[in-house]
Amino acid sequence: MKRIVHELRTTTTARCATFTQSQPTIPVHRVPQAIVTTHRFIALSAPIILAASFAAWVLPATYAQTMHPLAVTAAGLLSLWVAFLSGATMRKALFLIAAFLLLYAPTASSWILDQLTDALGGSFLSALLAYQTLTYAMLLVACVLIVRVMEVRRVHRDGWLVSAGVAAAGVIIVINGLSTFRDLLDISSEAGAIYLTIRIFDVLVMTALTPVLWLYVQNGRAKYQESATFMLVMIGIVLSLVLVYFYELAKQAPLIDVAAEYQTGSLLDSLYLLGYLIIGAGLYAHRKHQDWSYAVVANAMEPS
Repeated sequence: MKRIVHELRTTTTARCATFTQSQPTIPVHRVPQAIVTTHRFIALSAPIILAASFAAWVLPATYAQTMHPLAVTAAGLLSLWVAFLSGATMRKALFLIAAFLLLYAPTASSWILDQLTDALGGSFLSALLAYQTLTYAMLLVACVLIVRVMEVRRVHRDGWLVSAGVAAAGVIIVINGLSTFRDLLDISSEAGAIYLTIRIFDVLVMTALTPVLWLYVQNGRAKYQESATFMLVMIGIVLSLVLVYFYELAKQAPLIDVAAEYQTGSLLDSLYLLGYLIIGAGLYAHRKHQDWSYAVVANAMEPS
């Protein structure tokens, strides 16, 4: 009896194995993964940045009053994050940019400025002048370090022509503000000094970064995605500093009158927020670029 049962089991197992081998193999297709790339991130974030910036123009003033310091603070923290993975000189530049942004963030809030004005009283303007000089000096040193790292002597002739044009525009911006500067001197020497100092610093930063931006455009075809990320950071810095002056020229009004629109739900608020958000997006993309590139390569190497 045991022999019969053993033979039945052996026969059944053999038949099952033969049946399994005769069945056609069903191909298993790997589901493609949605891989984030730098180009895709920039394409997706652009409409979000534009929408968030436009909202500062149409929403109540509390939106701009909240978003301005938050966006600047986030950009400062992102600059610190990126700095830890950068080379020695660029790390110093990014640390200085982070310091500038984090120190600038409180002054991006009209509420904080009002509280400081009440607390410091007559010494507020002197303190603000020293504070602004310190922060802008940090940014200017960072620009010098970036220029040194990027070796701007490699910029072609057309790039230097563009830089000369930007420098000329900067001179116009400074000259355009001299009448307001003289008016402020009659009221307060500190107010006049703050006005002219910030204006000159903004123009110097714009002029210093122009050849760097052109160098990225010039070499963009070779390493487009990585170049585009840091170029966004530079563009955001320049826009956040100088758009107000072009707004001033377009309105044909002195900056003092234009400044009255700050954080009131105006187009000026949208322009400032646009620059801040571009800085943050560029820093985040620059930090994640290598990770995204590795993910693309790993996904391509997986078997189909």
